[in-house]
Amino acid sequence: MLMLSDIVVVENLSKRYRKEKSREYITALKSVSFKVKRGEIFAIMGPNGAGKTTMLKILSCVIRPDSGDAWVYGYHIIRDRAKAKSASNLIIGGSWIGLHYAYTVRRNLIFFGKLFGLPDNVIGERIKEAIELLDLKDIIDKEAIFLSTGERHRAILAKMLLIRTPVLFLDEPTRSLDPVLANKVRFLLSNLISKEYGITVVMTSHQAVEVETIADRVALLNKGRIIACDTPENLRRRINKLEKLVVRIKGNLRIKPQDVEAEDVKYSEDSIEIICRDSESVIPKLLSLAKANGARVVGIQVERPSLEDVFKELVGGSHGINE
Repeated sequence: MLMLSDIVVVENLSKRYRKEKSREYITALKSVSFKVKRGEIFAIMGPNGAGKTTMLKILSCVIRPDSGDAWVYGYHIIRDRAKAKSASNLIIGGSWIGLHYAYTVRRNLIFFGKLFGLPDNVIGERIKEAIELLDLKDIIDKEAIFLSTGERHRAILAKMLLIRTPVLFLDEPTRSLDPVLANKVRFLLSNLISKEYGITVVMTSHQAVEVETIADRVALLNKGRIIACDTPENLRRRINKLEKLVVRIKGNLRIKPQDVEAEDVKYSEDSIEIICRDSESVIPKLLSLAKANGARVVGIQVERPSLEDVFKELVGGSHGINE
């Protein structure tokens, strides 16, 4: 096993597409650079057309860049294409990539397991695990052509449990899934895939809440360029927006803004609303004051700027990631 700290390295990647029936070109990526560390969940966020899917297709050796370099698991995506390709698994949500329409879901998974050289017993065990974790019992022996979009997406996601390459590229992993299953997939990514299997995940998404929940770092992509790359928390701190704490209290507690280094404090019948710049520093002070005054904090709701807010401020407009 290669011992690398940076599992994915991207240097000045660019890609253009020619418009259909036209001499004009669309620039999908413009001199994009970033690095992904071993074991990270790295998210690429941006609106439709920002270049997210193009990036994953280049890194998984499906298409070639026009210029620039990239390494996956230490292998150059062009000079060492076969090795780079074998070190990763690409899953594109809602697409037919990875499914033969005439095969059942089970037969598709067996086919891909054999393609990656897995023993029959391992394939069988991992398919059983996928059936349980992704609720595939009702579709496992159904031919792919008869699957709905959501069912097809579940079937494709089973590949991430079957094929455990060092790097997993995921395009919109919770697309077309109901909220319950979407939350389950996020849990699988952050706990099973990343922590237990030790797989490095590079995913795309336009859902701010999803990325804030599971990603270690985020690259914000707009019109083919990365406009920011950092942890979700650090990205939120880049913009000048205040946080709000809604605190439910049992007992009598009166505080002033300066007591907890807040901007403002408001009272209602059963709660205190605290406007602040850093809720993480305010909460310990609040708990200490409550204890000293014989009161008890029974609930805290934190409202922070979202990555959607960060994106809007950085691009200097009203259009967000979902537009």
